[in-house]
Amino acid sequence: DEWVMSNRIIEPKEADEAGAQKTVQVEWGGDWWPAVILKQEKDRYYITYPGWDSSWDEWVTKERIRFPK
Repeated sequence: DEWVMSNRIIEPKEADEAGAQKTVQVEWGGDWWPAVILKQEKDRYYITYPGWDSSWDEWVTKERIRFPK
């Protein structure tokens, strides 16, 4: 448990039907990192990396993202 600043809180507006956030993995620097989808536009996703500063948030395409099964 920890106190967090408001810029680290992810609103559930991009939640799935069950109300859970879309947790994915994103390729960056040759490794796969856990990420959360904040929004989607056509074939690209705006993601955030939990535990990392929002300056690392980025748009990614389907080539760099994988969804858990």
